[in-house]
Amino acid sequence: MPEFVPNISVPSEKPIVDVTFGATVKSLEPGTHTFQLVVVDDLGVSSDPFTTKVVVQGKPVAALSGPPRVAAGQPFQLDGSKSSAPGGKIAKWIFTRIVPE
Repeated sequence: MPEFVPNISVPSEKPIVDVTFGATVKSLEPGTHTFQLVVVDDLGVSSDPFTTKVVVQGKPVAALSGPPRVAAGQPFQLDGSKSSAPGGKIAKWIFTRIVPE
């Protein structure tokens, strides 16, 4: 299988290729990546390039804040609103109180 290295063409005699990685490129970073296709007919005439964008989603990132101190017996808020989900949106926040053993 061919390895997709940035700005290096991957020729194929088939219309579908697997996007794979190896020693040079381990994986795609989260974000938007552009791929290009040029086709060549049996007379050697090339098409104009056509591009498509692929969004690689990363893991969501949790961000949690709360007050540094509260009075005994007083309620307080935990805030997870600065959490993010690259390429998507957060569907659920799961808060857990951790008790040391």
